[in-house]
Amino acid sequence: MSRRQLTIIFAVLAVLLGAFAGIRLLDRAGNGPGRGGEAIVSAVAEGFSLVRVLGAQGKDTVRLELSGDSWTVNGYPADTALVRQLAEGLDTALVGRLVARSAANHGRLGITADSARQVEIGPAGEPDLVFHLGRGGTDGRFIRFPPSDEVFTVPALSMRLFNRSEAEWRNRIVAAVDTSTVGRIAVRRNDQPGPVLLSRAPGDTLATWSLDGSAVDTAAVGDLLREAVTITATGFQTDSVAFAVDFTSPVAALEMFDSDEPGAAPSLSLLFLTAPDARDFLVRRADDPLSYRISAAQAERLLPTRARLLGSDSVRP
Repeated sequence: MSRRQLTIIFAVLAVLLGAFAGIRLLDRAGNGPGRGGEAIVSAVAEGFSLVRVLGAQGKDTVRLELSGDSWTVNGYPADTALVRQLAEGLDTALVGRLVARSAANHGRLGITADSARQVEIGPAGEPDLVFHLGRGGTDGRFIRFPPSDEVFTVPALSMRLFNRSEAEWRNRIVAAVDTSTVGRIAVRRNDQPGPVLLSRAPGDTLATWSLDGSAVDTAAVGDLLREAVTITATGFQTDSVAFAVDFTSPVAALEMFDSDEPGAAPSLSLLFLTAPDARDFLVRRADDPLSYRISAAQAERLLPTRARLLGSDSVRP
């Protein structure tokens, strides 16, 4: 073979390789990030401040947003532990096997625009990443990066939190109290003739509580203090209930003080209402309009009666 023929062959190969590289670049540009196994991982590598899960008509079902140092979900305080789990899941969400190339397969995979969850990560209007999340298969969830019709798998574990509702993302901590510093407690209930005022001597390491100078049932006070360490909501009221309730006339109140100074403000002040739609209680901090649901059993522990504290009530109310 002559030198001229070899030169022609190598020139043709160079043209073909260049054309192939160009086609690959165009294909990637047209089909979005889904063609790269690390598409999701790369999009969240430097962190993120907004995640939207869109439902029908492009409305936010869940909107997780970083505001200052805290996360919100649809404007409510979010459970930061869950957001951290989401970030960890996305950081390992390597796109896997190609399972379909044609839009004709989207229906059975639950990946059509009107059946899949659309997830956007990054600034609203110009997100860094958009994908449709469909049903699950034997090796993960189905995922599509529009406008591409190709469908891939992604580890189901890394996507599990996208199934959560707004309420499941919300922070359920009503209040947290360092009960070791609490020296006085006031309990007021509408079904009791007067307030219950509990106190203990300053520096009392044995935590001996008294009511009007009389010793109280340590189990009842212990229940109250244990419940107050971290008061966790069982859920949240619906919008219709939220608009109907009025905390200006609570059925009960709880105040805890960590100071013996006259006129000192309570370190915690809670207001209680009976829920109008269930055998629950609604509770909120006096300094925060956000209210939560707690069970009747929780309210009972936080609001002991005088009779129970003095050991004269053998049956709980």
